[in-house]
Amino acid sequence: MVTPGMKRLKYWLVLLTALWFSIAATGCKFFSANTPTALSPQPTQRTSQATASAQRFDGVTINVITQDETVHTGTKKWIAGFEALTGAKVNLTGVLFKNLYNILQKNWSSSASKYDMAIVLPSWLIDFIDAEFVEDLTARVKSDAAIQWEDIAPIFRNFSATYKGRIYSIPLDGDYHMVYYRTDLLKQAGLTPPTTWDEYLAIAKRFHGKDLNGDGEMDYGSCISKGAPDNNTSLLISIATPFLQSQGTVQGAFFDPDTMKPLVNNLAFAKALDIYKQLTALFLVVRAAS
Repeated sequence: MVTPGMKRLKYWLVLLTALWFSIAATGCKFFSANTPTALSPQPTQRTSQATASAQRFDGVTINVITQDETVHTGTKKWIAGFEALTGAKVNLTGVLFKNLYNILQKNWSSSASKYDMAIVLPSWLIDFIDAEFVEDLTARVKSDAAIQWEDIAPIFRNFSATYKGRIYSIPLDGDYHMVYYRTDLLKQAGLTPPTTWDEYLAIAKRFHGKDLNGDGEMDYGSCISKGAPDNNTSLLISIATPFLQSQGTVQGAFFDPDTMKPLVNNLAFAKALDIYKQLTALFLVVRAAS
């Protein structure tokens, strides 16, 4: 926590939404919130060239931190192009995911933080906002059409990047859970695609243990990415939230958003756990594609 009298630094967050991931940034004043960036659309080629020239950031260094492995590797691929376009230099640091949150808490509570931006999970965003670590990006986003804010899916821009009506991060990635099914099998059995978890479970049980492709081997009724270190908790979240969060995002799912009181000691969560338990006996465990 920043102590009174200490100069507060505001950081940018890039939230990776996957269920989410995003970017957040500190208050490094690379450009005015009221001034279009070099990437903003311009009316003519001449104006575009002049603006691009005026908006270069030669001599500016941006220090970015994120989790190691896939996120770090993917981000690194964009650095050369960004540096060529803007003139700015990017220093990218990758750390173990289990250490990232504590590193940011320690650095951003200091008056001499090493990092200007971070690529993190959106579930951390409120902690950083309440600590006054991150900058309110609302004016920057609204003044720069090149960001194409309305092109971001509403679920991510409204809930992953926004807090109390203000924008604090830029979503980079968002994951959906989708259902793929054998249309031929459902048609033969006179079944319709499942719309509830009970229906999904019933269909999975119906086909589980049968030879569905004629190879002489028994097949699984369901195939879900669950093997460690994949998002095995995401499946439970997807099952539980329809039972726990009946009023949408105005209410919490696992915790009350105002008091952090647990909301799982009830029949709804017990039902979700029962479905999850039954599904684990019916599906093939596979590794998710990176």
